[in-house]
Amino acid sequence: MDKVEKKRNNPEVIIKDLVSSFLIPDVERKKVEREVQFKERRFLEAARKTIKQAEQQAGVRLDGENMLNYAANDADEEEKKQD
Repeated sequence: MDKVEKKRNNPEVIIKDLVSSFLIPDVERKKVEREVQFKERRFLEAARKTIKQAEQQAGVRLDGENMLNYAANDADEEEKKQD
């Protein structure tokens, strides 16, 4: 029993246990987190690009509608002046 305890309390064994039980899983976890962040970044950039395009298209539509409304209002005013 004493031999097992001495072996177990050896600083090298303690360090090895710490490395295998904490540091290695922590490094692997961080690696997975970085991979997930990279993949999420791609999707976020695609979503931002899609939203920006939709915003620009909506702006173009609104500008077109405003121009049509302006032309229609201008025509109505001309008719009123003629009456």
